[in-house]
Amino acid sequence: MTLEESAAAAGLDRAAVRARVEAGQVNTAPPAPGRTVAQILRANVLTRFNAILGVGLWVLALVAGRPAGRAIALVAAMAGSLVRQPHLVL
Repeated sequence: MTLEESAAAAGLDRAAVRARVEAGQVNTAPPAPGRTVAQILRANVLTRFNAILGVGLWVLALVAGRPAGRAIALVAAMAGSLVRQPHLVL
């Protein structure tokens, strides 16, 4: 290993780092691409379909009482399968 190679492997000294920072030669992280997890969840959970389904199931539970539990589970399962398989139509 030559003297130049060993100096390159050691990196910059404090004076060289300070000079580069003062010259604006620093690494900055680019902005994150896409959306955050919260934005994705908000866009996919707070939808008109989910609002209609939620209100309908809530009203069904209030009107029918305990037997509505089975109906709610059935409708939720059907809605979940439609979400996973959008080519199916009721």
